Amino acid sequence: MISLPANMFSKVPRLEYLDLSSNFLKSIDSSINVLYSLVHLNLSNNRLFTVDVDMLQQNTALRYLNVEKNNFFCTCENSRFSAWIRNPTIRALEGDYQTCGVPAELTNTRLRDFDPDWITCYTVPFVFICVGAGVVVVAGLASIVAYHRLDIVYCWHLRRQSRFRKSYVRCNKNQAHYEYDAFVAYAGSSEEWIVRQFLPHVEGEGQSTDQGQGKGQDISFKVCIHSRDFLPGEYIIDNIVEKMEASRATILIISHNFIKSDWCKYEVDITQAKVLRERRGAIIVVFLEQIPYKQLPKTLRLMKRHVTYLEWPEEENEHKRAEFWKKMKLSLLKRIQQTNRSSDDNDTQV
Repeated sequence: MISLPANMFSKVPRLEYLDLSSNFLKSIDSSINVLYSLVHLNLSNNRLFTVDVDMLQQNTALRYLNVEKNNFFCTCENSRFSAWIRNPTIRALEGDYQTCGVPAELTNTRLRDFDPDWITCYTVPFVFICVGAGVVVVAGLASIVAYHRLDIVYCWHLRRQSRFRKSYVRCNKNQAHYEYDAFVAYAGSSEEWIVRQFLPHVEGEGQSTDQGQGKGQDISFKVCIHSRDFLPGEYIIDNIVEKMEASRATILIISHNFIKSDWCKYEVDITQAKVLRERRGAIIVVFLEQIPYKQLPKTLRLMKRHVTYLEWPEEENEHKRAEFWKKMKLSLLKRIQQTNRSSDDNDTQV
């Protein structure tokens, strides 16, 4: 017999004497656990490589065990059984002085003397635990970095610029100075609209107004556009961050090409990080073209849902376009005034 049939002893739970010697058993499964009255168990002359210690401890009535002439393994998996042999819970035990069958270097070691160090048996599990914990920590840090990636990139560029540029003061300082009223983010395909429509109406012939008190129609602003105001020879990323920092507000001109442009996406992300850092809504969203909501990136969807935006009238209607520019300039004026009040509050605290 090489194994015990399932439920072999289910009908004789009160069996007290069990002789399984001279078979080919390699292990003893839990089928004998039903023998709660078992007193004598003979497992000699089999091919056992270990004995389940939990099974021995559950059979509390057991008083005699014979495990002679088996091929016990002296491995970490069998360390519990060798430890049990040194301190058995039964009165009579035979076979505890036989030597190990495996591995070859321990064939002269008695089973009861086999006592491996903790580090020997648990090095691999310990390494797996450490590696697993390391993976969890790295994954956690990666999640944190991914969540705050915009702030990290934003601050990194600010630090880089602070080392090489001293020409402006960052807007998160108490005494903030701004070179522009607004930074304009747009796709290259919208350049003609920017030059022919946007700049003449927003900048006009006047200068930037910090304390404008008008209705918006006659006020001119100074804005930053990349084709005119970016510094030649600088990295595009550095130009974007620097000019945004030097601007009171950001205007996003959304078009189909805008949402396809990686640089425009980056400008949106940096704008979002700047708004969150400064805790003020210094952002104006203009939809130059009709774009289905589902085609918008997630960030722009949120902006369209939570930020009041402007839509450029595609038809040449003078009244509608005049109303558009009026709203644009009033919105920009409001954000400039909010920035000035914020700066005044910081100066007062100082």
